[in-house]
Amino acid sequence: PVDKELSVPELVNIARRSGASVCLTSEALLEKHPALEQAFKDSGLATTVALFGDALAGDETRPNGIGAYKKAASADDVASLIFTSGTTGNPKGVMLSHRNFAALVAKLAGAFDIGVGDGVLSVLPLHHTFEFSAGFLTPFSRGAEISYIDELTADRIGQVLETGRITGMVGVPALWQLLHKKITQEFASRPKPVEEALKALMAANASLRNARGFNLGKLLFWPVHKKFGGRVRFMISGGSALQDDVAKAFHALGFTLDEGYGLTEAAPVLTVTKAGHERKPGTVGKALPGITISIFEPDQAGIGEVIAKGPNVMSGYFEDRESTDAVLKDGWLHTGDLGRLDEEGQLYLVGRKKDVIIDANGKNVYPDELEELYGVHEHIKELSVVGLADEAGGEKVACLCVPEYKDRPVDDVRRELEEHFKTVSLGLPFYRRIKIVRFWDGELLRTSTRKVKRSAVVEELKRLERAATSGEKAKEVAPDHDWLAQLVADVIQKPRADVRDDARLSGDLGFDSLMLTELSVALERAGVPASAVSDLTKVGTVDDLRRVVSAAGRRAVTQAKTRALAEEEKPKPKTELELPLPDLVADAGRAVLERGQSALYGGLFDFSVTGKTFIPKNRNFLVVANHASHLDMGLVKMAMGDQGERLVALAARDYFFDTGWKRAYFENFTNLIPMDRHGSLRESLRLAGESLTQGYNLLIFPEGTRSPDGVLQEFKPTTGYLALSYGVDVLPVYLKGTHQALPKGAWWPKFEALSVHIGPPLLIGSLREKTRGLAKSEAYRVVAGLAEAAVRTLAEGKMYKPDELPMPTLPSRERRRSSETP
Repeated sequence: PVDKELSVPELVNIARRSGASVCLTSEALLEKHPALEQAFKDSGLATTVALFGDALAGDETRPNGIGAYKKAASADDVASLIFTSGTTGNPKGVMLSHRNFAALVAKLAGAFDIGVGDGVLSVLPLHHTFEFSAGFLTPFSRGAEISYIDELTADRIGQVLETGRITGMVGVPALWQLLHKKITQEFASRPKPVEEALKALMAANASLRNARGFNLGKLLFWPVHKKFGGRVRFMISGGSALQDDVAKAFHALGFTLDEGYGLTEAAPVLTVTKAGHERKPGTVGKALPGITISIFEPDQAGIGEVIAKGPNVMSGYFEDRESTDAVLKDGWLHTGDLGRLDEEGQLYLVGRKKDVIIDANGKNVYPDELEELYGVHEHIKELSVVGLADEAGGEKVACLCVPEYKDRPVDDVRRELEEHFKTVSLGLPFYRRIKIVRFWDGELLRTSTRKVKRSAVVEELKRLERAATSGEKAKEVAPDHDWLAQLVADVIQKPRADVRDDARLSGDLGFDSLMLTELSVALERAGVPASAVSDLTKVGTVDDLRRVVSAAGRRAVTQAKTRALAEEEKPKPKTELELPLPDLVADAGRAVLERGQSALYGGLFDFSVTGKTFIPKNRNFLVVANHASHLDMGLVKMAMGDQGERLVALAARDYFFDTGWKRAYFENFTNLIPMDRHGSLRESLRLAGESLTQGYNLLIFPEGTRSPDGVLQEFKPTTGYLALSYGVDVLPVYLKGTHQALPKGAWWPKFEALSVHIGPPLLIGSLREKTRGLAKSEAYRVVAGLAEAAVRTLAEGKMYKPDELPMPTLPSRERRRSSETP
């Protein structure tokens, strides 16, 4: 089994390494890699490509059919050859036998009370051994039902859970973090006294479970349990370490969340916690029956490499004796993980052997422990701790931190986080303190099992350190020198002569999102406020950047004085009217509003829709429409039919959410997401992207505001950014009659005829093909131009073929310099 996300060269490499004669694939993946079989031939391989349907039909006369294949197998024959990593170069293939899997399934079946009548939800890809053994073979062997879902989003998982068929789930920590975040957000949306009461009940139930073995979670938190279907008896986490706050929350809510530990070389489970009612923080449990766990060469604190022995341990790496001998020694599997055992045999992990940071004095620092210590702050979304080489020959502790701004100013949040890191450091020995902290407004690079790629973090920190050094040097340059151009040259590692005033950052100088972050760090170290340079995607040319830096320098002193005066005479914050509503009231209000919309658009207005067959049914998408009236949002929702139930739209915070009454209405009764149109563009786009990631359909009006005369205005590149960044189709829609019915400035509608014209979707695959090779900013404009052309065609009463839409003409350099970015 291999990861379906692998590239063709990686698949060719695995076929070569394994000597595979046949590659079984689905029609969808063959469409994604149409040249796969030719790639095998070009590489001199005899590997043929066969579709699952042809292969399983057992008919060798069908195209690419491989016919029947039967062979008796002994217990120690290889059942599965799994390439865990290193799919370039010479990847290692783990050989797991029939005995390995059968022995482990028997142990897991005994550890979990699962059988006929149970339903397990499968959320992990089956090429991972954890899902294959714990999520497939084990329930299958016990007669349990397994449910598979078509998309891995919190909402889709919630829909399946609410069917009531699920009694157990197997997942990686990222899944439990996602579900925990949704529960936390739900609690936080309640009035403060209610939220505090819920937290108190959670703490009380956790104490009761730990001390007395009584679990009142289902009674106290029935709405939460109902969201999980009301029948979930066990949950299993594996693949990497589960965050303690997540495990603690599920325990307090009355769920049983067990944790398994292991690795592919052990098929893959070695230990399992039996959470029960008494929770033991930090442990991954005891070894399964018949498996022995030991600590190899423990230090004074009892920490050493975890080694294991048992019938589920692999026979070795495929045709790689050297790698096999490195991990299988005297019958023991050396895991590469560091841990300790307590007196009860409970295993506690502290990190990976290869991830240990060793300073110049030989002191060991374990990144996982520091991530848990430093990571507890409301404005930390995630972080990664690694070691960077220092001048003394050892490593210094460094951290890449992703802030969670929560609508607060960038500068304020970063100052608060810097103080947080200092405060935590004061309670630690010097060698364990984080010496370098860099902030990163993106996502940490992860593997397919959602583990952070520490090697990628190290490389990015190195680049940010180089950028910071360039910024420090820039401080020392005299004002009459062009320090800014030299700083840009240092970041892109090109000659100073290339950095002309009219040079475009993305088009001419090759800046991508990573390099823009490095430029931000360099400018901050040169003294430019972080808030001024935290989002450089709006900056077109070097000359534009110079103006941004100059303006920021003028503002910095004024802002500092203003903050100082504000702290001295800080007025008491004005208490805003908040109108929290119970769920029953909110649900009833939504139902009334929907009936009202149906009556409005279907009764008072003469309302018609064309092109409904073009609405995608099996995926979410981005809706782009012209905007001339406050009637537009509701009209699009009604036109979308069933898909309209999952339609959200961005709405101006300062217009729709500026009073307590408005917030109460729009937060409880509509699917509007507040957007700060005068604040961080990045935050607005992040909110839009989150809705797409969670499986919602997103409605945007790319003109930016209502047209004052009903005439279609130019589309901004937002459309291209969202479609290309989040991989969704674009559905063009033209709304006719809304300007005449309720134009901008009017308060009472005229009951004119309204019509919605829906065109064929612009498929993401085609959009990516049309923008291949373009700079990101140009690609965004191309997609926005295609969407605009589609809507204009619909406005003319005509239909279009998506592939025949005219390619937009990109603006000249002079125009582009002053044009808006998404």
